[in-house]
Amino acid sequence: TSYVRAHSRDPVTDALLFLPPPGAEKALSGSANITIDTARPVVELVTAHNPNAVYGVGSEINISVAFSQPVTLVDALPSLLMETGVADRYAEWYEGNNSKVLWFLYTVQRGDYTEALDYKDTGSLVLYQDWREAITFEGALRRTATVPTQDADLTLPEPGEAK
Repeated sequence: TSYVRAHSRDPVTDALLFLPPPGAEKALSGSANITIDTARPVVELVTAHNPNAVYGVGSEINISVAFSQPVTLVDALPSLLMETGVADRYAEWYEGNNSKVLWFLYTVQRGDYTEALDYKDTGSLVLYQDWREAITFEGALRRTATVPTQDADLTLPEPGEAK
């Protein structure tokens, strides 16, 4: 049998093991502001921010990917694979870290053609464009936290769905 006893030369008095009630001044919640949230970030919305128009070579299209929770880039340079005709191309990440929104820039190139710009498929949000980089850098997109360990779900809505 184990006991917790008050400190003394001859410990025979049991220690009082009562904690203050939650919210009380000397309780953990009364003296610290610690939030526990393990929700996995998911993509909620993908949006192009340029006006509806015809765009030519060199035009830049701003695209945002909004998550349900703030995300942190960990040794990663995400890209968004766009459906641009014969040769699909990447929109490059340029802004957003420790936030709910990542921003990408797609620059129209010679030979691109689509009547309704969209990303390629549900797996088009990638951390690296090349599989060798993915193996080398082992980056991640994670839920923003003191120690980011919860990976974000990078699955996008089906192309053409309301996003």
